[in-house]
Amino acid sequence: MISSNSMHDNMYHTDKKFEYNIHKETNRLLVKIIDPTDNTTLKEIPSEAHLDLINSIRQNLGSNIDERI
Repeated sequence: MISSNSMHDNMYHTDKKFEYNIHKETNRLLVKIIDPTDNTTLKEIPSEAHLDLINSIRQNLGSNIDERI
């Protein structure tokens, strides 16, 4: 079991950078975990591809609804 003190220490000794943005099309928060040594994106939460898919589905649903009305 990990003690809360060691968890706290590990949180502050990480060498990762966090970048927070709002995905323009979906208006949702996008968090990127970046390696500061070479500025590569290690992980996106949620992935930008996922948010693009959500946006595409919304647009297609909107088009279908507009066509039916």
